[in-house]
Amino acid sequence: MSSSASVNGVGNEQAVTLEVPATTSNLGPGFDTLGLALDLCNEVTLRIGRIGDASGIDRISGEGQDALATDESNLVLRAATTLYQKLGQSPPPLRASLRNRIPLARGLGSSGTAVIGGLLAANTLAGEPYDSADLLAIATDLEGHPDNVAPALLGGLVISALAESRDGPRILTHRLDPPPAAIALCIPDQPLATEAARQVIPRRVSLNTAVHNLGRVALLVAALATGDYTHLREAMDDRLHQPPRASVFPPLEPVIAAALAAGAAGSCLSGAGSTLLALVPESTHAAHTVAAAMVQASAAAGYPAQPAVVHPREQGAVVIEKSSV
Repeated sequence: MSSSASVNGVGNEQAVTLEVPATTSNLGPGFDTLGLALDLCNEVTLRIGRIGDASGIDRISGEGQDALATDESNLVLRAATTLYQKLGQSPPPLRASLRNRIPLARGLGSSGTAVIGGLLAANTLAGEPYDSADLLAIATDLEGHPDNVAPALLGGLVISALAESRDGPRILTHRLDPPPAAIALCIPDQPLATEAARQVIPRRVSLNTAVHNLGRVALLVAALATGDYTHLREAMDDRLHQPPRASVFPPLEPVIAAALAAGAAGSCLSGAGSTLLALVPESTHAAHTVAAAMVQASAAAGYPAQPAVVHPREQGAVVIEKSSV
């Protein structure tokens, strides 16, 4: 906990707006380990309401505006409330406004973005009692794993691991500067629930599969850290989670094949899907061509999709406005 914690968990700010990036995780063989921040961002505004107000959402625009909860069960507010509870405080009435650009349930870290948005906003309103390590621990507890919340908070490419200790699990992270590349996205109109995508992954794998993925993830981190994409195609080849997920998500393999044929250096499922991504070194124009080829392949497999081109983001979640009124 930060030494700047305020008395009774209340700071001078009454409203705060922050920007939280989308993330992609796994990047092929880095299952539950690798995460990358993207320059597609949601905005979260959190304010302390008047005494007697109920906590809730004032406004949602963009993605999920007709689907997300508008009461205290909204994930942003649940995360914010958790922070006050961790401080041993009764949460004040909290009101939030959300501007969402990240598609829901598409493997782009929308839930992790909500968790980090709520936690960081509440931490700011409370006088910043927690540092980034504290916030990451709380976020991981809420989200279940750190691979999306870590890059959403820290930015860049983040390697995450959980280690056991006498005090419970510890989160180990190493942040690297984001790789120089454009990223083509194929975002299917149909979502794919993370839990459903996880259920098809086998609990046990062969030694050959384990060795294959260990070698590929080592090559992948080296490639992304150095910008040398000579072996990126092979480095992003996963045998742990993508083959079983292809059984419930038919576009996976043809879309990856289309991306590589169109000139991508490497391609994979984004998180648990349904989005697929392709890394295209340095060329945004070429990335649009790759995205178009991916969308065409997805449609041919019966899954209409939308193309997009994004870039890795160096910065994680950041406060862009504060108000004491």
